[in-house]
Amino acid sequence: IDLLGASGGSIYLHDKETNELVLSVAHGYKHLVGIRILPGEGLVGQVMQKLEPMVLDDYRNWEFRSSKFDSLKATSVLAVPMLYSGELIGVLAVNETEKTPDAPVRHFDSSDMDLLLFFAGSAAGAVHNARLFEETRLRLAELELLYQASLSASEIHSSRAVARRIVESLTRLVNWDASIWIIENNRPVLLAISSAGM
Repeated sequence: IDLLGASGGSIYLHDKETNELVLSVAHGYKHLVGIRILPGEGLVGQVMQKLEPMVLDDYRNWEFRSSKFDSLKATSVLAVPMLYSGELIGVLAVNETEKTPDAPVRHFDSSDMDLLLFFAGSAAGAVHNARLFEETRLRLAELELLYQASLSASEIHSSRAVARRIVESLTRLVNWDASIWIIENNRPVLLAISSAGM
């Protein structure tokens, strides 16, 4: 936002599981954080779908605007895709808002678009690396859990003790509350539960 001197700006991150954009960071309209946008919906949805930047000089009167942003008094809007090695990471958008009816309205130009595209590429790389780090951390936690469970199974001959070790590992490694149940004589039997309970 400061880069372009814009009134507002936002970062939408791509949710691969649902193929939606999630408004993750917003300056000037934080109350909208968490909104989900479908491919083709509104300006950012079209940028997501086409993987190309778009600029609008009068968002308020654009026939394809998303009703989810009716409370936003945006005039001109510039949105660009955040791409990492051709993969959509998200969409970066900046906007101007109406200040007074007689004040001149700023319009984004090609130099603004080039600058925002450059920044979007850097931001996409940072988000990609952060996601990789988190996936690696979770995978290491899973491997540690499997290792602990295999140690328990080979060292301990009580199913309750093995279950307790697994629940303790889950709590320690991924901060999950857990319980382990087995079925005996067609009835559930609790073997172990985390100290925080369920």
